[in-house]
Amino acid sequence: MHKKLQDLLKLTGDEQFPDSSELHGVLCAHSLKLKMADNSAADELARWLDLTNVQVNILVDALHEEHGALLSDDMDYQLYLPLDSTDLSLRTQSLAAWCGGFVSGIGVYEDWLPEAPSTTTDVANSNDAEVREAIADLSQIAKAGLDNEQGSQEQEQAFVEIVEYVRVAVLLIQDALNQPAPSPAEQPVLH
Repeated sequence: MHKKLQDLLKLTGDEQFPDSSELHGVLCAHSLKLKMADNSAADELARWLDLTNVQVNILVDALHEEHGALLSDDMDYQLYLPLDSTDLSLRTQSLAAWCGGFVSGIGVYEDWLPEAPSTTTDVANSNDAEVREAIADLSQIAKAGLDNEQGSQEQEQAFVEIVEYVRVAVLLIQDALNQPAPSPAEQPVLH
């Protein structure tokens, strides 16, 4: 996946995505909506990025690979972030950029996000609330920064925990959005 991401970055240039992590976040969000036989997510993203036909082909391949990685049974989905040897402040900026790209990519498809949860406590509404909360958390992480240049051991540990939270939040969102819609007989009757 990362090779295709780098190819796409070379073709789109640094102007649109100065941080490759941001582009990966956008691709991840768009791949959530992707159906293997339907390229509407790729078409929408290609129009937004104003891509050429060659770039669109790379984008479609990257989206399909991203989609497959998200659906993998091993739950080992990884964010595209700088190596651990990179300065913590740069990794923090990249994580914020990744989350910003993901949230902006999700915003394109707001019509397929769960509705705001109602006051009932059925399982479906619980999942919807979790998805909304996860997206809100990712929006906050997109604003993250590190005050000092040198990261302490505690900051390093906190960063690792936040990355894991983001990874799990994305998998939770993916899982919730890929649940089959309840049949009319299963939906609660509101009085």
